[in-house]
Amino acid sequence: MMVAKHNLSFKFAEHFRRIAPVMFPDSAIASDFKCGKTKTTIIIKKALAPHFNSEVNKLCNGPFSVLVDNSNDRGDNKNLAILVRCVDDEIEQTVTKFLDMPVCNLANAENLFNTIDKCFTDRGLDWINLVAYCSDNASVMIGQHNSVLSRIRQKQPNVFDMGCICHLTNLVIKAALKKLLLSLDHMLVEIYSHFLVSAKRTELYKSFQEFCDV
Repeated sequence: MMVAKHNLSFKFAEHFRRIAPVMFPDSAIASDFKCGKTKTTIIIKKALAPHFNSEVNKLCNGPFSVLVDNSNDRGDNKNLAILVRCVDDEIEQTVTKFLDMPVCNLANAENLFNTIDKCFTDRGLDWINLVAYCSDNASVMIGQHNSVLSRIRQKQPNVFDMGCICHLTNLVIKAALKKLLLSLDHMLVEIYSHFLVSAKRTELYKSFQEFCDV
């Protein structure tokens, strides 16, 4: 679980297999620990992965949202990250779960949609349960006529387009920075220097933070 969660090399397990008995010399369990890279690989692929896949599939039996984004052009393959957001009734909270990250090198609307559709089909997920779709604001993702969203609406006409607030915020900030009379770097240095040279200003700033509870 630790190897998968932190994206460690399977060779790490081979190293840990050797140091566990050294770290815990008084433990009979540690002295007999033999989970190297081969066993770790099998456990992750054949035990942990099916467990978490079935857990996500169970959560998506009810209403869920899908969040997608394609990786950049660096490397040999482009991957389409697919996340789902749904309500976990057991903990009574909204959760975001990893669904899949298939290869999708030709990032046009048809290929992107077909990749998502295949992911849903392979996992037995029903489009009728999809309530919202979130992606960046590129036309290939949310365009009115020829996009991933337009194709999704052929499967689920009532899906809500969430867009991506992070991309919108980024565009807003970029536009705002162009209106500043001085560069952002220079402004940050000026603000830092304003408080650095004065204990009184720093105390006033602290009292302001306390008043605003920030």
